[in-house]
Formats: sequence, structure tokens, C-alpha cells
Amino acid sequence: MDMTNIIILVIEDDESIRENIAEMLTDEGCTVLVAENGISGLKIAQENHPNLILCDIMMPQLDGYGVLTALREKPDTEIIPFIFLTARADRTDQRTGMKLGADDYVTKPFSRADLLEAISIRLAKVNSQEQYIDSKVAWERKKLEEIYHYDPDSGLPNRFLLRQKFNETVASRHSLEELVGILSLQILQLRQVEMVLNPQERQELILELTRRLRSQLGEEDALFLMDHDRYLIIATIPKTRAEIQSFVELIHGVMVKPIQIGTFRTRLSMLMGISCFPEDDTCLEGLVEKADFAASRVSQEIAYEFYSSHQREQNLEQLVLEDELIQALEESWFRVFYQPKIDGNTGAIVGAEALVRCQHPQKGLLPPAKFIPIAEATGLIVPIGLQVLEQVCQDQKQWNNLGLSPLKIAVNLSPLQFRQANLDQTIANLLSTHGLMLLPNFLELEITESCLIANVPRACEILTSLANLGITLAIDDFGTGYSSLEYLQVLPVNVVKIDQCFVRGLDTNPKNASIVKSVIQLCHELNLQVVAEGVETVTEARFLQNLGCDQLQGYLFSRPVPESEFYQFCLDWTASEVPELSNLLPDFIV
Repeated sequence: MDMTNIIILVIEDDESIRENIAEMLTDEGCTVLVAENGISGLKIAQENHPNLILCDIMMPQLDGYGVLTALREKPDTEIIPFIFLTARADRTDQRTGMKLGADDYVTKPFSRADLLEAISIRLAKVNSQEQYIDSKVAWERKKLEEIYHYDPDSGLPNRFLLRQKFNETVASRHSLEELVGILSLQILQLRQVEMVLNPQERQELILELTRRLRSQLGEEDALFLMDHDRYLIIATIPKTRAEIQSFVELIHGVMVKPIQIGTFRTRLSMLMGISCFPEDDTCLEGLVEKADFAASRVSQEIAYEFYSSHQREQNLEQLVLEDELIQALEESWFRVFYQPKIDGNTGAIVGAEALVRCQHPQKGLLPPAKFIPIAEATGLIVPIGLQVLEQVCQDQKQWNNLGLSPLKIAVNLSPLQFRQANLDQTIANLLSTHGLMLLPNFLELEITESCLIANVPRACEILTSLANLGITLAIDDFGTGYSSLEYLQVLPVNVVKIDQCFVRGLDTNPKNASIVKSVIQLCHELNLQVVAEGVETVTEARFLQNLGCDQLQGYLFSRPVPESEFYQFCLDWTASEVPELSNLLPDFIV
């Protein structure tokens, strides 16, 4: 055995034996350390950590047993191979040494061959053990890397190998015109479906999804599992946006097919967002983030979406506006505008619809379409709606004090407001606070038909509690939702508002005319009043009057205006003394 670079410590109090061993081992190419007693030998061993120790047993102060015991108590020296040199061949002495951890015994006197053989056997065994340990460590390291880098269920690499593949893909591009597509895939309903499957079926489902995705990939494309139900693909083979889109459509086509797991059959929807290197970004984090953002903007009907900076700006604008709506509530940016309602028979102003606007200090007056959807999505529509009701009560009280004829003001209730607990008590408190409990008839609440039919029994309870306060109840946007006529018999409502989409072009659209005529006739048979909104032409107004429509509302008469302008409009309109609808329009409108 080659002993080059092997360090051996010889601990022997007999100088002649010590020198002979040292010379013998040096001739074999070993590096030899020597100690004349146990104390110095122990110190040298602890400082140098030799590959093997030869130690005499019988020594003054600290014998060989003491040296071995001390070495085995320290983690950094406990595994050093240890061979006793002894003139005592008694088996009891050998058992004592072996119990302490000795590896072998060489009995004095010994030959060169005896000593070298014992050393070689021991070093060979150590080498074999080290190789085994190294292979074991390598295997364990490989398993740990697999666990760390691969999903155990699907076998797919995870996000930790993503950067390596991305860098390789970018480096392999032959021209700047070649795109690299980053596809973020969100599998919908996956967790819900897994809840009804057993562990084996869940495993089959994951493997089937993985198989389908892999079936559409080229050799250079790469599939990664980012989260339990979210995958990411680096599309290397398609090089243009059109090719990436075709690739995406292939993936979508195979993923939406039915999945059969045992007796369970289902379809899973998928949303995909796509970003492109280097058009959308040049760093991996940015591309993944943009692909995720695009996926979040996807509707289930479209199924996939390319990243757009315009969408990002819209999203940022929406987030900013969400924060500003909170500020608007705190700093009273909201304003109530009024659009008058005209009696279809007399031409008198009989009421108005209260419409909320937001007066932004920098951006000016924001249209409802800008902030209402955000307010509804965030729940801010509830406190905003309460502010509108509060303002309507204040304005109504002021008009009464100024001697204006009583008007019925219609206020829209959002679905969130309508489902709010104790809505009737909230409105009753408002009426009481403003001294309007004796005049509740001035208030009309408009609720969309889709909101009402979501839970008809509950809607009846809420409407009845509001009706008991003397409040008029109206179905808003009638005709745009379910328009089930049976609900008109069940729900305790007083008014039906025909949506403006049926009012436009009544004179030129026979279908709209028939629908409006039928709704008016039916409502009158049920003792319900009808309001037509969106009236913009004289022809539409005349047509609705001939059909017997009770009230008209629209830009023909007035667009929504602030409270002060509405008050003046009412004064001017009353002063015009129009006896019937044919004469109610001011000359400048006709």
C-alpha cells in the first residue's frame, strides 16, 4: 500500500523502539510524528490529527489506555485509527483495549513486515469506510437536491431550477429578434377537485395534468411547478409572438379536455398569462411577475392574455383610486347630483334621481363609471351610499324649508347595501335625525332586479321592512337582467324603471317599442308605476306619453346637476306653467 502523504504518530517511551519505527515508516514515505510519553502524545494527536496512531500501553504518567480514552472522548479525534504496541499478549489486555476503541494490537517484538501489514490493513479499512461514506453522502446529497429542486408528486422541477434554465435559454438565442415566452398557468378548481379524490386519485390527477402539459412541449421548452396549482413554461422553440400564441392555444386545447380519474370525470379551466423576453422585460423576476399579472387579468372566456403595459397602468391607476376613495370619504369629496323626473301626463316635476359624483381636488369631477365599480369591489360603496342618503335627507329638509313642493327622490342601493344588516333601522335613524319621519314618502329606493332575485324570500323580507317605513320601492334597470314577470307579483315594489337601452330609438325599433308597450301595460295591471330613463329626444317622449308611461327621465329634460342648479331648475320649470306634456318642453329644447 502506498503510504505517501500518510501522517503517523508514534507514542513510545522506549527511545530505541521509537526511533526504529520512525525510520521504518519514513522509508515507506510516511510523515512521522513522535512522542516519548502519553501526555505529549495526546497533545500532538489533538493538534495534528494524524491518519493513524501507534501507541505503547505501558508508559509512566499516562499509559496507552489513558491516551486512547482521552482521544475517544473528543469528536475530532475519536475516529483516528489506533494500534497498540505491547509486550503483553494476554487476551484480557487485548479485550480491555478493544473495549476502549483500539483497532488492532501488534505484539513486541515485531518484524517490519508485521508492523507494515497491520498499518496497511487498518489504513485500507479506513479508506474503504471513507469511500462508503463519500458515496453515501453523495447519494444523500443527490436525494436532497431532488427533494429541494423537484416536486415529489409530478416530478417537475420547481422554481429553484428556473433561473438556470432561463439563463441557458437566453444565451442560446441566435438573434435579438428571437423571443422567449414565459407562460404562467393557473389551474382553476384544482384544490376543490382534489378534495373529493383519495390520495391515489389525486396523484393520478397531478400526473395526468403534467403529462398533458409535457405533450405539447418541444425538447428545448421547460415546464416548472411554481405552486400547487400554478405552472410556468419557458417557451424556447416558438420565436415570434404569433408562434407563442399558437403554442399557447395548443396547450389550452389539450388542458380543457375532460379528465377521467376512476369513476370521477371533470373539466378544469385554466388561465394563462404570457410575457416575452426581451420585449416586456430582460430579467427573470420581471418576466415572471408580468406573466402572473397578465394571468390575473384573464377572463375565463378568453383563457389567456399577453402582458400589456397599458393594463399595468390601468391596474396601478385602480390601486391609486382605491386609496383615494378612502380619502374621499374622509374629506367629503362626494357630491350628490339630481336628474329630474317628469310626470308623463301633466309635465310637472314629480321627483328626481340622486346620483353620486366624486369631486377630486386635482382630477376634477370623476364620472361614476370611474369609481363605482372599484367602490363596489372594495366594499366602500356601503359608506358612500350612506353619505348619499345623508345628503339627500339634508337637501330635502332644506327644500321643504324653502317652500319647494314635495319631491320624491330616488336613491340607488347597491347589492352590498341591500344585504346590509339592519338596513331599515339605518334609514329610519336618518329620517328621524333630519326630522323627516313624518314625510318618508319623499324617499324612493332603487334596487336592480338581479340583486332582488338572487334570494327572493330574503329580498321580500327586506323590501317589506322598508315599505313599512313608508318608502317607495323601485326595480331599477328592468329588462337587462332576468326580467321574470312572476317577481313583479311576489316582490312588494311600487315602481318599475325601464332601462334606457329599450327607450332609445323607440320610433325606429319595433322590438323595443313592443317590449316597452308590454311592460307598461303589465305594470299598470299590477298597479305599478313605470319610469322610462334615458329619454333623449322629443319623439321618444311623445311615444312614451302615448303608451301611458307615468314618468320620464333623461337628458331631454336635464342632465344630472348639483343641488343648487336642481333647485333653480325646479323653480323655473314650475314657473313655465305647462298644462300637458306636449307643451312642457322649453322652446330651446324643441
